[in-house]
Amino acid sequence: MLETIRVKDKSYLFFRHSLMMFACGPEVEDAVERLKRGAAEEDGNAALLRGYAQRDAEAKRRIEAAQADYMDRDLNIAGCDINVFYGCNLNCKYCFAEGGSHGKRGAMTRERAREVVDYVLDHAGDNDQLKVTIIGGEPLMNLKVFEEVASYGTREAGKRNKTVRFATTTNGTLLTERALELLHQYDVAYIISLDSHDRATNDFLRGDRSGGSAYDAIMKRWDALDEREIIRINVTVTPYNMNLSEIARHLFARGVNYIHFTEVKSDRKDMCFTPEQIEELKREYDQLADLLLDKLISGERVGCYPLLKDLNKLHTRRPVLQVCSTLNRRVAFSPDGKIYPCDMLMWDDYCLGDTEQGADPASINGLKQRLADEGECDGCWARYLCGGECLADKLWDNREQRALRCELKRHIFSLKLYIYDALVHQAEGFEFSKY
Repeated sequence: MLETIRVKDKSYLFFRHSLMMFACGPEVEDAVERLKRGAAEEDGNAALLRGYAQRDAEAKRRIEAAQADYMDRDLNIAGCDINVFYGCNLNCKYCFAEGGSHGKRGAMTRERAREVVDYVLDHAGDNDQLKVTIIGGEPLMNLKVFEEVASYGTREAGKRNKTVRFATTTNGTLLTERALELLHQYDVAYIISLDSHDRATNDFLRGDRSGGSAYDAIMKRWDALDEREIIRINVTVTPYNMNLSEIARHLFARGVNYIHFTEVKSDRKDMCFTPEQIEELKREYDQLADLLLDKLISGERVGCYPLLKDLNKLHTRRPVLQVCSTLNRRVAFSPDGKIYPCDMLMWDDYCLGDTEQGADPASINGLKQRLADEGECDGCWARYLCGGECLADKLWDNREQRALRCELKRHIFSLKLYIYDALVHQAEGFEFSKY
């Protein structure tokens, strides 16, 4: 139930279920080892640790009860992904959705958009605040229906005394004045995919089907983005752009407020990480952690996934039961109105139903059983910081890449302990509630 985590020049005693953590030295580490061995003789440190271990055991029982309840819940939508377009004007080398199409063609109609919104609101239960993420392919390729989802969703939710917050992910090449006006009008939180501050690297990974430069198209609109005050960038990390700290430093200097780093998920040989590359990424995350700390301690307000995600849950000792709420409070809708667990699983094998017939409980329960399988997560010290593997990862049969990703994630979560400890002691009054 307790582990000694060593990261950089620090050692922390961490309790897996209660998320309690303490900086520790040799004497405490020795007490931990004696406690694990069940030594009869106890000094003050060992007795104190035994008390904390009992509290962790109580937290474990609460978690087990909460997990059972989580799996037994019926679908009660609080958020969803709405895919308005099968397709994209870019041809990213690592795209999990086969060029944004999921192997299909078609665009959502306005009528279908209203059907999907109605379905979401009809199945929202007592959730008064909903989050709708409008996705593609490239969602701005179907701007009229994008607007229909936002306008109809806002209007109909208001009739039911509910509110909807909208978000989207865009490749940024189609951020015309009209598109930006629409995003402003409905207060859509948008994140732009940009894989490097270096034009050649970005365009190598995120090629434009027309032969142009995706990087140049984004930079052409950069000043207009700056007017929003919040600029969010998504970086898909591949073996070709592992210089994370350099990318972050340049993007922050360009006025970016939030950077989302996520490792590519692909079976392409050139997109799979080697053990040596995972070690390099660990070193990059080390440097990124220090860069973020410098900014936060000096009072700058920046965000960065995954290092700064859920700091408040660590601060308030709230365990993360699942990495996301799919199949319980969140699903995804395709352009033709079919229901899927999430954007990553928008494939026929995982179809749950449609807006006319509804989601099939048997299909949901079958996938929930896969989600409930702890697999390699069972016993991992970071399980309730991480939330475990997401459903899409659990269904991915590339076990070698999954194992390497988990190794990297454990390192990232050890850095999160390091960041949290530094903020507590060096940034007086830090607002963890913002993170």
